[in-house]
Amino acid sequence: MSNSKPSFRYGHSEGRTEVCYDHSGKHLVSCGFDGNVKIWKSIKDDNPTNIKAGERVYSVGIKGKTLFSASDENSVDKFSFPDGSPDGCLVRFTGTVTHLSVSESRKLVAAGSSDFDIKTIDVETGKQKSYLGHQAPILSVAVDPMDEYLASSSCDGNLKIWTLKDAKCVKTLPIIGRSNDVGNSQTLSKISWRPVTGEDIAVPTETGVKIFNRVTWVLLQTLTSDVTSTAYQCCSFSQCGRFLASASADGWIVVWDTETQLTVRKIQHPLKSCISSIAWNPQQNNCVAFSDTRGQIGVLEDVVESEEPTKPRRDEDDLDALFDEEDDNMMVDMMADEDDKPQVILKYLKPFLYLSPIPCTLDVFTTDTDVDLAPPTILPSLPIETKYTLDDDASSVATATVTAPTNFQPSSMQPPFQPTSTPTHLSHRFMVWNAVGVIRSYTDVTESAIDVEFHDTQTHHALHLPNHDQYTMADLSVQAVVLAAESSVDAASKLKCVHFSSWDNNKEWVIEMPDGEEIQAVTTGDGWIAVCTDALQVRFFTLGGIQRQILSIPGNVVAMAASMDQLLVAYHITQGFGKNQCLGFMLLEVGVSSGSKPRSIVGGSPLPISQASKLEWVGFTAEGTPATVDTLGVVRMMNRSFCQTWTTVVKLKSITKSRHDHCWVVGLHENPQQIRYIQCKGSIYPSTLPRPTMAVAHYKIPLCEPESDKGKYEEEYWRTKIFSSHREYLTSRGYETDGGEKQKSDLVVQQTLMRLFALCCKSDAEYQAFDVCSMMPSSASMSLAIKYSSRIRKIMLAQRLSEEAILKQQRKVMQMVESDDEEEEEDFRTELQSGYSAAETEWSSQKSTRKPTSSRPADVDNDDDDVMGQSTLFSTKLNLTSTPKPKKTSQRSKLDVNEEEEVQVLQEKPTATDNEEVPRVISGVQLFLEEHLQSIEEQHPDLDGIEVRKIGIKQFRALPAEEKQVKSFFSCRF
Repeated sequence: MSNSKPSFRYGHSEGRTEVCYDHSGKHLVSCGFDGNVKIWKSIKDDNPTNIKAGERVYSVGIKGKTLFSASDENSVDKFSFPDGSPDGCLVRFTGTVTHLSVSESRKLVAAGSSDFDIKTIDVETGKQKSYLGHQAPILSVAVDPMDEYLASSSCDGNLKIWTLKDAKCVKTLPIIGRSNDVGNSQTLSKISWRPVTGEDIAVPTETGVKIFNRVTWVLLQTLTSDVTSTAYQCCSFSQCGRFLASASADGWIVVWDTETQLTVRKIQHPLKSCISSIAWNPQQNNCVAFSDTRGQIGVLEDVVESEEPTKPRRDEDDLDALFDEEDDNMMVDMMADEDDKPQVILKYLKPFLYLSPIPCTLDVFTTDTDVDLAPPTILPSLPIETKYTLDDDASSVATATVTAPTNFQPSSMQPPFQPTSTPTHLSHRFMVWNAVGVIRSYTDVTESAIDVEFHDTQTHHALHLPNHDQYTMADLSVQAVVLAAESSVDAASKLKCVHFSSWDNNKEWVIEMPDGEEIQAVTTGDGWIAVCTDALQVRFFTLGGIQRQILSIPGNVVAMAASMDQLLVAYHITQGFGKNQCLGFMLLEVGVSSGSKPRSIVGGSPLPISQASKLEWVGFTAEGTPATVDTLGVVRMMNRSFCQTWTTVVKLKSITKSRHDHCWVVGLHENPQQIRYIQCKGSIYPSTLPRPTMAVAHYKIPLCEPESDKGKYEEEYWRTKIFSSHREYLTSRGYETDGGEKQKSDLVVQQTLMRLFALCCKSDAEYQAFDVCSMMPSSASMSLAIKYSSRIRKIMLAQRLSEEAILKQQRKVMQMVESDDEEEEEDFRTELQSGYSAAETEWSSQKSTRKPTSSRPADVDNDDDDVMGQSTLFSTKLNLTSTPKPKKTSQRSKLDVNEEEEVQVLQEKPTATDNEEVPRVISGVQLFLEEHLQSIEEQHPDLDGIEVRKIGIKQFRALPAEEKQVKSFFSCRF
């Protein structure tokens, strides 16, 4: 037996403390009643990282780069490891959190509280489960290494075993004396499962450490020692599973060999203080850390004298450790028996060659007759090393090593969810909260029900529905309530619709899914319902219950949303890497309510979300534009005017006061430009009671230099453009839009661009000013820009803008000519029958019966001639100002004062009366045909008049663009 003495140091103030190691074994973490969490590099570290986590900290745990602490602030808080910066709140209780435990797989965190409640939290998805059954404060919790069971001890004297899947208690064992508080209990009863297999569980009691079998929960043995008669406080299995260390109230540390039940080490605290925590170093079988109720921490090395250092279990995040401690002699021996072929050695198998046999754990994996309780081991995708033998002589072996690059670890795929719903494990939860109303679900011992509340009572009165079928998914529209339930042992997955707007007396119907098909998402639009199942199928129904089309999607669904006739489906394209999700989406028009033909707007495209985030909300704005929100608070909206791409419109994290707060999005609006959300302080989801208060935030596109005047104008312009683009889509689909709102947005765009233009001119950034003018929506805006640049003596800019105005008009006329040509070719025979004669052109017969309102094409803006006039006018003004004369000063001032009158004079147009002869309007193609029709007829004498004119039109289209513009320009002025 080793005679080494433990190392001690002061760590915290007097009171209960706890210690644990990180998974690399390089850091020791401690906490105490002084409210501090300290991260030590070693027991001799004089400058540990200190974290203030509360008034009193009862327990700590580590998962990768995240540290969890349980404090008297009724919460489990997160901190980044090892720097210690705060990272939010993981879960809250109504009482002091007395203990927490991180599962061996590092997927779950379990915590117990003085309010008798136990919760497990999936650290990747945030899902919580509650375990109710204890009748006193919780002493300790521990998660089974197989992620199948949860063990808990309480002041009520019982040890309870729970199933993690459904949170049910499968075994209750009375093990310790009862008490009314953790501080009054004779033992802390800190539980420990045997690592890897979890084949048995050790529980410290007043009389010894009891070990129970995992399968039958029968007491296998009770480990005791004659050195102490006080209660055992805590225990911990070594990483190999062979040795069990325990500590007592009078300071004794006892280590047993569980195979022989013999004591291999025992040592007492010099001050005989009660030891409240003990932990093995995960990378060494000979090192144990402990802490006492006086605030001291200690490390005991060489615990087992005969035990050789066991090869540490490899941390999946510590890839560098997988390549340590090569044994070249073994490589030589292996290659000596082979030819010159390269030998490939999987390096992750080497650590197991050094392990000493431990019957209690290895027998489970190697015995064929026994039941295999261990999970299947999936070897990681690690680099391999290839060595090439260059000589047959083993004494002179030359090798060349080639190491493959390290691959990223795949991230877990986000499970399906319903937008604006809270987790399903909550007894009181929101099933949906949207612009129509709120659906709540209540589940307790006596009743399970669903309440539907409408924001506008004129839509329908509130509904109270029994929830005997355990519906977990819901959606709400102004026509119906849609509910969906997962399958159970006795029933298939089903869909229920309460069609309250129906004129029929039968307002409810239920339909079951085929066997083996599970509903994962549900949504309802205008007159239709869509459900997505785990068979990668989207099933459509009418509100009356008639089945419609079935759509297959290329990946597992994440969420669905509907608006009017639109359906948005978000799904997994493939598994992501580096905590990223690889998502896609499709946007369809179902065509039920509008009566139009179904069509695909976006057939299948990647869905952008932030790095290392997940999709939190997906839906439509009140005006029908798709939008998403991810877990980092980034709100994106589809920009229909820019190739159906996604644009970030706001970052919600910028409006929260604390990093622990969260914005739970309820809905988005484009007019007014508002985000409606619920502020969740210290949590991710709101509680049903008291009723949450809705808040409003405004959009802010993240452009560069947002604080500068230029950045503010640019942000206002693009925000207005993006949030007004929905009108074009709604108009194209036959929906009515408010013309007054369109005028307001156009006015805001024009004013913003003029302010930005003036700012660029004042900053002498003339080319930037020219770029701003290219974005102006109308000719009137261009005219104002020309006037302003001339007034402030920006001569070169005014000339460029005048030239640009002329080019814009020419392009507009050319586009109109091309559209006219297409219509003319399609309806050419009809036009010939109505107006063509051999004596005159086909348009001349219409001239005497129709009076045009203008001497230019009807599609040209009335402001186009104003721009031409302004361009000529200000060119003349510029020439005058280049040679100023003193006697013209008063005239110039007069001109400046009466500029508005001058513009009005320029805008006046001569109107044609009934007696006046209206000039003929001729397009470019008509002018070309009049010039070349005779020559074409001579070249093709065997063709009729219609075919000859078709050839002429083709020849006009073959002309260069410059020649077309010249003909079109002169034809419009003809």
